[in-house]
Amino acid sequence: RYAYVLAFFAILLLACDLTLLAGAPTKPTVIIAAPPSGARATAGSEVEVQSVATDAQGIARVELWVDGNLVANSPLLSPQTTYNVVQRWTATTPGAHTLQVRAYNASGAASDPAVISIEVVPTVAQTTPPGVILTPTAAREPNASPPPPSPARPAPTAPSSRRLPNPTTVIRKPATPFPPADLPFHIDCSALDPTWLPDCNLYIANTRDLVYPILRDITGTSLSQCYDAVYYKIVPDEQLSTHQGEANKNQILYSLRATLNFAPLPLYDSHEILHTISTFCNHALDNHVFHSAIESHIDLTLTGTSTWHYPGRDLTANWVEKKLIPDIRRNATPQPDSRHITTDPPCATLFENLVLILYYDSGIETIKRLYRATINPDPNVVPNAQLSRLFGPQARQYQVVVNALKQNSKYPIAVPECGY
Repeated sequence: RYAYVLAFFAILLLACDLTLLAGAPTKPTVIIAAPPSGARATAGSEVEVQSVATDAQGIARVELWVDGNLVANSPLLSPQTTYNVVQRWTATTPGAHTLQVRAYNASGAASDPAVISIEVVPTVAQTTPPGVILTPTAAREPNASPPPPSPARPAPTAPSSRRLPNPTTVIRKPATPFPPADLPFHIDCSALDPTWLPDCNLYIANTRDLVYPILRDITGTSLSQCYDAVYYKIVPDEQLSTHQGEANKNQILYSLRATLNFAPLPLYDSHEILHTISTFCNHALDNHVFHSAIESHIDLTLTGTSTWHYPGRDLTANWVEKKLIPDIRRNATPQPDSRHITTDPPCATLFENLVLILYYDSGIETIKRLYRATINPDPNVVPNAQLSRLFGPQARQYQVVVNALKQNSKYPIAVPECGY
């Protein structure tokens, strides 16, 4: 009964890309969450700019501009409907500076810029420790903002230099170690400059020794049941022009910009390997429904933060209510654009975000039980008519998810357009 589903989604999930749906391109939205406009930074310190970008088609990259100059470009591993990113700028010149953040969706549409001003004060004048950003009593706006950067200006597809060591991405071992990997992991970085070899080795070691054991514990699935080994290949960015990562059974292909050179993300894979487990091995519900929750848990376990790819609980709920649900009610089942591979219909994106909220509200043990319940769903679970219409042979798996989500009394919403 899964043969048709596996054949269909094996093709769709190769790109692992939230891509353009039919209809006119929409404009993404982006806000700067920190620092506040008018904040002060000491000369020579590093300013961390945290922004949240949203778009129904999927955010493809976020840019940070300072005084009209591009200083940071953050492409996504695969476009996400909500993207929370921290970008860094070294404040070297005293005075007022204008910071702009722009987001681009999968179709190339640019957001209106989110703009703040930062005042850089000389080191000798500081009265607080170096690098501390202060919130002033009154925000100071510059006299005039520079014109926004033109979307037509070519943007780099990868950071201009190699990732720098960043203490926020130090990986820590779980407090309770999991049993080691039960099959070998191989990595091929032969297409890259040899100077990348140390990072390649660390990337595969972290994925094998830390990430995979956590995934095996959550999913209840050992890849050794399906394969003799897992093979990664990391290639120059231009070799993956339309997407940044893909999984085909136990073969995983990644771009340089999405792995070794994607600061500030830590050096490991928790995305494509989850596709390898779910789509090609245990046949659990995929469509990215569990990705946000499981990847957030892995990030929190290994780095202390759960917001590398996904925002916190309140930002997610706000986006679901203010943006995603209204979009679904306008057009719950758009036809895919023939130019793109559509992996996630809007209702699947809704369930991904609801499962992420469930993780924040109930913890990983709840997600673990729910994920495993979709592997061989109880035949007594009967999907409702709308789920059957939207998801066909996978409707029973979605009904299992719906039944669990309805138990989350902390977040009671109803979206009948998605069978929820």
